[in-house]
Amino acid sequence: MTKVAVVFADGCEEVEGLSVVDVLRRLNVETDMVGLKSINVLGDHNIKLTCDKVVDDSLLDYDLVAFPGGRTGAENLRDDKKLADLMVKRHKQGKWDAAMCAAPIALGRYGVLDNADYTCYPGFEKQIEKDAPTSHFKETITVTDNDKKVITSRGPATAWAYAYAIADALGIDTTEIKKGMEAVWEDFGDSVRVILREDFSGSIRDTAWEDFSDSVEEMESGEFKGSVSDTVWDGFEDMKDKEAGDVSGDSGAEPDGEFDFLN
Repeated sequence: MTKVAVVFADGCEEVEGLSVVDVLRRLNVETDMVGLKSINVLGDHNIKLTCDKVVDDSLLDYDLVAFPGGRTGAENLRDDKKLADLMVKRHKQGKWDAAMCAAPIALGRYGVLDNADYTCYPGFEKQIEKDAPTSHFKETITVTDNDKKVITSRGPATAWAYAYAIADALGIDTTEIKKGMEAVWEDFGDSVRVILREDFSGSIRDTAWEDFSDSVEEMESGEFKGSVSDTVWDGFEDMKDKEAGDVSGDSGAEPDGEFDFLN
């Protein structure tokens, strides 16, 4: 039976870890919540988490080990020698590992990202480049490197996509659960033009593309290569009267000044 461990450290982004646990348990995958130092973990937003167990050598037995992000949580994962030693052993055994948001800094320090494709929360790639200079940073929502057995993702709003990517890597069919959970960012088949006409019948939920500067025709043909936002777009109100190729409105999601979501 497939087994997954999600490792929680104090200061973690709770949603990024719990989303993985939620999705995998819905898919009937045995998924353990593992505390770094204790079964009791305090997340970055003061949410108290109760884990099933604490990190020990059994981490080597899991098919995949996943890390949530959060600056403090990621640093705690990165700097724990016992965890680092176990993750290095896992990597040498060719087992899957995953990390999102800030947590790829831990995989970078362990050497797991050497020569691997990855993504992370914007800015943390600078630290990863120092620890893993042969790694290859990408700007997509999730990155699955099948050769290096590593899955990474961007930020809190991409946590569901991260969970689905983990399930996909383990050979689990996610088609029905994506439909059931309305993972509409997976499919722009209805076209952005329909959204602009206000005829869109779907549900814009947890994440959205913020840059529609590339043409709608590219989206419809599946060749869209625009940039991806890690934040929620509140609405399309200020886009309606613009031509599809010229849309670049302000989502209103970010406050004035520099936006540091991880603080």
